[in-house]
Formats: sequence, C-alpha cells, structure tokens
Amino acid sequence: MNLGNKSPYTRAVPIAKRAVSYGAELGLNLQGIAGTPKCPALYPFARYEYYNPQEEVIARQGPDDREKVGMWTAGLNWKALPNLVFKADYTTRKIGGGKYNSENEFAIGVAYVGWFMEQNNRRIYHFKSFIKNITKTKAMKKKFLYSALFLMGMAFTGFTATSCNDDEDGGNGGNEFDEAANLNYTPENAASWRNYSLQVAKLLQKDATTLYDSWETSFQGGDAFKKTFTEHNGGDYTSALSCIEQIIDKCVEITDEVGNSKIGDPYNKWTAGQHTEALYAVESWYSFHSRDDYSNNIRSIRNSYFNSMDSTISQYSLYNLVQKIDPALNTKVANEIESTKNAILAIPQPFRNNIGDEKVPVAQSACIALGETLDKELKAAIQNAYNNGTITDAEMDSVVSGFVYKVVLPTYKDLKEKNTALCAAVQNFYNTPSDATFEAACDAWLVARMPWEQSEAFLFGPVDILGLDPNMDSWPLDQVAIVNILNSGNFDDLNWEDGDTEDEISSSQEVRGFHTLEFLLFKDGNPRTVSAQ
Repeated sequence: MNLGNKSPYTRAVPIAKRAVSYGAELGLNLQGIAGTPKCPALYPFARYEYYNPQEEVIARQGPDDREKVGMWTAGLNWKALPNLVFKADYTTRKIGGGKYNSENEFAIGVAYVGWFMEQNNRRIYHFKSFIKNITKTKAMKKKFLYSALFLMGMAFTGFTATSCNDDEDGGNGGNEFDEAANLNYTPENAASWRNYSLQVAKLLQKDATTLYDSWETSFQGGDAFKKTFTEHNGGDYTSALSCIEQIIDKCVEITDEVGNSKIGDPYNKWTAGQHTEALYAVESWYSFHSRDDYSNNIRSIRNSYFNSMDSTISQYSLYNLVQKIDPALNTKVANEIESTKNAILAIPQPFRNNIGDEKVPVAQSACIALGETLDKELKAAIQNAYNNGTITDAEMDSVVSGFVYKVVLPTYKDLKEKNTALCAAVQNFYNTPSDATFEAACDAWLVARMPWEQSEAFLFGPVDILGLDPNMDSWPLDQVAIVNILNSGNFDDLNWEDGDTEDEISSSQEVRGFHTLEFLLFKDGNPRTVSAQ
C-alpha cells in the first residue's frame, strides 16, 4: 500500500553535516588540600557539557533546536570506605538555549572502586570479600546505612562538612577506623581488654607451638615435616632440586610482598593522594615497627641463603653452592640482599609518618631487583648446573638438610619460646594491670615478632597448609570488628574449625594474631597505659 503524501511524518528531515560536543569539569580533593587524613575524603565538583548532533545540517529545513543541549552539574563524591564511594549531584539542562522546557535532576548513587578479583601475594581481595566487610559487623552495617541515609538527606537538607584540621587528637576524621585506632584502655573496657589480649596471646602461643611441633615431631599424625622435606620422597618434593627451588621461590615471593605490598601499596596510595588509605595500608603501624618487620623479612632471605641465623656462612649453603657454579652471581646475590636490607633501614622512622619520603621508592626498587635476580638468574643457574652435572644430588641434599636444621627448626623453636614468653607477659598484665606490665607485654611482643618476620622467606609446608600464616599475621585487620568484640566480651569469633566457610575463617583471622595484639598493646608507637582517658 502506497501511503503517498498521507504519511504524518515529514520527508524534510535535516541531515547533520557537523555535530559538536564538549565539556569541562573542575573538582577538588578537600582531604588533599587540607593535608591531613582527619579531613573526610570529599570531592566536590562542577561540570559543564554541551552537545548538538545538528550543529550544521544539509537540508532545506533548518536544524532542530531541540537537539541543542547545555548542562550544568554540581555534585559531591564521598569516599566513605576504602572501596566505596557515595555520589550525589544536581543537574540543570537547557534545551534549545532555554527556548524549550528545561530539565532539572537530582541523583544519588553508590560506586564500588577496584577490581572484582586481584591476587596480591598471599592476600586475595575480591568483590565478595568487600560485601562481607561492609555487612559482617553491626558497626559496619550501621556505617553503611548512615552513609546512604546521609546522601539521601542531602537532597533535602543540604550538606555540612566535617572540619578539616590537623589536630592530632581532634575529631575522628569522620571514619570509624579512626575511632578504633584512637580507642583507649579505660576502666569501662579494662576487663574485656585484658581478656581479649590474653585470648590472642594464648592463640599465638598455640599456633607457634603447632608450627614447631609439625616440623620437629609430627605433621598431621604422620612423619615430622623435616623428614618429608629432607628426604623428599613423595608429594610436592621429589628431589633435592625441587626442595631448593621451593626455597628460592619463597624468597622471591617475600621480596615481591615487601616491595610491592608492604612498601609499594602505601607509597602508591600516598602519591595518588589517597592519604588515609595509605596510612591504614602500613603494616605494624600501631607499634611503629614496620621498617623493622620489612628488614627482618629480607634477613630471612639472607638466613636461607647462608644457612645460618646470623651473617656467618654455613659450609653447606646456597651461598657456597652458587660460589662453585658462578662466583660473580653469588657476589651479586649476597650484595643485593645486604643492599636491600640497608635501603629499607634507610627509610626514616616511623614508616607511617614518612610514606612519601624519597627513600621509599628506592627500597621498593631494591626489593624488586633482588626478586628478579633470585627468580631469573639464581634459579636458572642452579637448574643448569644440575642438568650439566656441575653439582650433584648429594651436594644439594646437604644444602637442604642445612636449611632445615640450621634455619627452619631454630627459627620456629625461637618463635615458640618467644611466644610462650609473650603469653606469660600478657598473663601478668591480665593479673596485675599497670603501666609497667603493659610496657613489659609490649617489649615481649617486639621480641616475639622478630622470629616470625625472619621466617617469612619459608612460608611453605605446615605454616601454609594449616592456615597458621593468616592465623598469626593477617593484615589488614578488621578494626571495627575488634572493637565490637571488646564491647561484647564474646571471643568465640577468634576461633575457626574445619568445615567453616572461607569467609568465616577469614573473619576469625582478622581479629587475632600478632597485629590484633599489637593494636591492644600499642598506640602511636608507644605502650598503652592504664590511665589513658
């Protein structure tokens, strides 16, 4: 059927010859301007946009003015949580230069910031964990709810920002994590505080004992793991070469963790203007012990390479094995281990107050360079030497045996003994709370911490299989959950069992271990006091 000229639609449709679109946006980082994490992470912005798909047309009929649109938008982004941004904006839209109806719009929203899945050494962050973190505790649920209500209220009541000041003790930074960090031992929470400290110390002692006994006596009801590793007669370890590769791989892993996670992550956040996130990313910042931890991680590599607990070189060691293969490479490895340790120690103390220092990226680069040397040069040199007969199984067996008996077992024995002493010191604080017993427990924590950090170059076997690493050293902590436990006095959440879900296990590990006890014992690098108000 031919409609002819009866169609209600004109045939004189303008054909666009030129389209135009442009815009500009200006935003401010109030926290960055204030220069202090006490200021909330607020980002006000204003934006102008213009578009016209018929700026110029090819037709006898002129362009349709309704296609000409200009918009002004003003809004505010609030980074309420590390991965959560609340957004609110108001837009006024002019159509045809104002000849037609203008459109006004108010919008609120929420945005998740980050990857849905990211593998970061031994730590796995994913969207499911993010959801868990904002919903697993009443306090976080409340914060999430208040944040949403706050933004909804902006549509009707306007917005008043928290004061941005540099007063160390003023305000809470609008952040429940700050509230947790600023929490003091008081008469009201004293009993729960001491009980929590003792529960965590006992778990540390238990885990340290389990770790040592698994290597020395029996692992999961079978042979001691020292026998499994040195005899390498099954499982993951089928030869002396596979054992040495395991040792090197774990040394590489800790260089990556120290360089890219422990040092690099805070530094990258700091240089990106995410100062609050950078501060909370620093491991061991309650005690101001971060730099010591990182340097002890590098010492654990040295111990594994020298097969000794100090700077001496054992006869049967990777050092002497590589000296036979490639003296120049051996010198390079030894020098890089030492220079990496020194680069870390060159960072001004405490690391948390010097994240942006110029020495920080130097230390990070040193860690990365050491890891590359170990992974690409050392490992290949040993494999090639074994394949061409330069070194024998017997020589490598001696190195593996020396590693177990001169490094692993002494380190874990020291860890067990020091954590037993730590538990006793916390028990003393529990029995007789005072500034002196608080300080004595802090001193014991620092001593007990060292063998753990000097074991991180060999996080394989029982420490990995039994989940003892995250049990003892989970970071970051769930500070809000810790405060909830203090308030409730319910310590059941510190324990997990076989059959628990991954989230349940992770939640337990985030409220126990060295760093939870560190939080309970230290504040701003000093021992807490019983008289703090």
